[in-house]
Amino acid sequence: MSKFRKLSDFIRRDPVVIDADRSIKDAAKLMDDEKVSSVVVLKNGKPLAFFTESDLRHAIGEDVNLSAKVVDHAKTRIVTAHPSSTILDGLSKMVTNGVKHLAVIEEGGEIIGVLTLRDLAYELGPKYIKYTAKIHESKSIDDLAAVMNDFKMELLEETNYYLEYPEIVNPAEFFSEISHVVDTIIIKASAIMNMPAEGYVYAITGSGGRGEQFLLTDRDTFSIFSDESVVDLLKNFESSLDRTGFPGCDHGYTSDKFNLHHSEIEKTCSEVSRNVESNIVKISLFSDARCLFGESKMLIELKECLSEKLYRNRHVVMSSLRYKPALTIFGDVKDEFNYKAGAVAPIEYPVRALAITNGIFDVTNTFQRIRALALEKLIPSDLADDLEHAYTILMRRKIWLQSQNLKVLKTSQLNPMEKQMIKDALRTVKKFQNYVERNFI
Repeated sequence: MSKFRKLSDFIRRDPVVIDADRSIKDAAKLMDDEKVSSVVVLKNGKPLAFFTESDLRHAIGEDVNLSAKVVDHAKTRIVTAHPSSTILDGLSKMVTNGVKHLAVIEEGGEIIGVLTLRDLAYELGPKYIKYTAKIHESKSIDDLAAVMNDFKMELLEETNYYLEYPEIVNPAEFFSEISHVVDTIIIKASAIMNMPAEGYVYAITGSGGRGEQFLLTDRDTFSIFSDESVVDLLKNFESSLDRTGFPGCDHGYTSDKFNLHHSEIEKTCSEVSRNVESNIVKISLFSDARCLFGESKMLIELKECLSEKLYRNRHVVMSSLRYKPALTIFGDVKDEFNYKAGAVAPIEYPVRALAITNGIFDVTNTFQRIRALALEKLIPSDLADDLEHAYTILMRRKIWLQSQNLKVLKTSQLNPMEKQMIKDALRTVKKFQNYVERNFI
């Protein structure tokens, strides 16, 4: 985890230094050129003090001649830490000494980098805050690709920790942070590519739309357009997203191919509602879609139309129950099973189906859908509570499996308590499916 990593791991650049005899003006120009909030003032090659933005503001406020020596107005003393110190050690030193800058210095006295309170706060805070800042600082698609790579590496490190302690994962928070970073990268890419603001809507869908994606191995996107010239722009845009290290769906569900003209919304909804079985994938992707940029009203119009056409449609609900929880006829967990088919789909699919067929289209996340179903009194509140708990247990194990690139769960891999938790969760899912069958089919 970040808080136990060494300070040297977070140094991204050489320290910005200035000789003690240079002027305040020189220091200010250097800070502006290097885009830093401080410079290290050196005397005889040794760090003497920091000259910070605060020192600069103070000098200007006191009407100091900017030709004066920077050393005479560098009021921020040097607080140092060894490169092998942890991030918590570094933060503790900064707080204890009341400073916002920390010089990382080797035993021989060489300064190898400077870390700020902001740097350490980003590392200790929710990871999406740190990456959101990096994304907003990006100027090109290549910059975004570098951020995506760093993000994937940190996810890998985090999930390696979860392999040993899967019970500490909060899936709702875990997936939410990933979704926030992915959304922000795509939105920033649209700004870099100068995508227009009108004439279409661009949405993420599938597990990304539900905010439940983990591995970032592919993206499902969708668009509705009124301006046909947008389609060529979307093709270029999707190609740019490929370069970020977040490849498009192999099955062609990206906005340049998976789209429809705004005038075809009514016709499309009528077609899919007449033949649910052959259009169930399309129905699911429409329902899971979330607007990232463009005219959101187009997506809302599609969902309202789809919801009207599919209201209380038994075929949608029946189709959602084709995957059953991986339990034996005696109610025990099967020894080995495909986890998506035997644990994830049996809860996600009918939850989505009930939402679609009962006018709930403003939320796409499974946890949020469960809560919305309870609020609309479509399922009892106690069943909703049990279902949320079961889904949390099942998603923890999904993260555990996916971090090892596994699709099949073998219960021999679990200790007795873990196996019991999976069994209880799957029994709750079975109870939920039985309730759906009795009340909606």
